[in-house]
Amino acid sequence: MTKQELVKKLENFNVNPRYYAIGGELKDNAYNVEKLTNGTYSVYFSERGEKCGLKTFGQENEANNALFNNVIFDLEHGLDLSK
Repeated sequence: MTKQELVKKLENFNVNPRYYAIGGELKDNAYNVEKLTNGTYSVYFSERGEKCGLKTFGQENEANNALFNNVIFDLEHGLDLSK
């Protein structure tokens, strides 16, 4: 999914933007999609500067899907990411 589609889906689930960063400034205590210098994308949860659950993808849409799936998993397991 594109960045715009991802943001729209996260908004539909009332996920506060402080819990994710997509293609911009990276955030701590949030899910991040980071474009790497080799053209790949990494997805991880940043906690106190540590990259937890780091996964790398060749395409931005794959990374965006992974971030969305991580957020949905958290929501389904009772984590409150609302506004």
